[in-house]
Amino acid sequence: MLSYPEEHCFDTKSESEFLQARAESDREVMLLAVVNDKIVATAGISAVGNKYKVRHRAEFGIDVVKEYWGLGYGGNRMIIDSYDINSEPIVKMENFYGEKRHLVKKCIVVFSKVIYEYILENFPCRQIAEVGACNGNIPVWTLSYEKETIAFYLTPIGSALAAGTIAEVNHLTGASIFIMFGSCGSLDKEATDGKFILPTEAYRGEGLSYYFAEPQDYIKIKNTDKLAEFFAERNLPYVQGRVWTTDSMIRETVNLVKKRKEEGCIAVEMELAGVQAICDFYGFELYDFLVSGDVLIEGNYETDGLSAANHDLDKLFLALQIAKSV
Repeated sequence: MLSYPEEHCFDTKSESEFLQARAESDREVMLLAVVNDKIVATAGISAVGNKYKVRHRAEFGIDVVKEYWGLGYGGNRMIIDSYDINSEPIVKMENFYGEKRHLVKKCIVVFSKVIYEYILENFPCRQIAEVGACNGNIPVWTLSYEKETIAFYLTPIGSALAAGTIAEVNHLTGASIFIMFGSCGSLDKEATDGKFILPTEAYRGEGLSYYFAEPQDYIKIKNTDKLAEFFAERNLPYVQGRVWTTDSMIRETVNLVKKRKEEGCIAVEMELAGVQAICDFYGFELYDFLVSGDVLIEGNYETDGLSAANHDLDKLFLALQIAKSV
């Protein structure tokens, strides 16, 4: 940290002796932060000298690889230390559901109970599976749309539950292409008003994604450009941009909203970062689009569009067409 590369004089032997001395010292220490076998940060305490008057003095330094700045490796790592691909999970789907089934390829993730009930009343549906939970099971159905069989279910809300349910549905049905749509809060009314929102990246303001993807502030939404082509071909108004996935809508504070907007976020929602992370981890394909229902403006929170954003049926028929086209 205190020298340029050309000023380093340690060879392998010297470096080994230096580290061994640190390991054996009762006054000095060197620590490493390792992510997936890669050293991403170092920290050390070095004694100033051995004389009695300066024995209480030391130098302290931290060095972090640039791509890991801002992720807590120089301080409290907390949840960002949760991505472990070097050991096997103890709890597996087979413990609850037996062997994986292969019934369908595509599945629509529904957030609106109104839309869910509309499907059951207006399409020929058949239950093919059930996600189990102690507070109520989640039926998984198929519908027939233009000679294609597509699965669907009413998902729980929130990143952890929505993403986890996708993994369970995959095991129960074999579905690996998921079309997800829902409402969100606009952070930029001018950009989102009257348009479908196609997220490009999601800020990981939730917890689940850190178990399924390396720690970074944002996760890329991989199929956004394919969806943009779909909307453009049909002359449907849309906007692409970053979104913010949060675990708590009642902690969307003035300062946090300002910070996310400065980073380019145009909307806030509660599932996408975790869902994309779990889809990436298991190799599923995700197609996600949103409609803004409320607008987050300091001193003037607008909710006029919430009902339509949540429950209007146009999103269902778009999702069915997307499922047919992918």
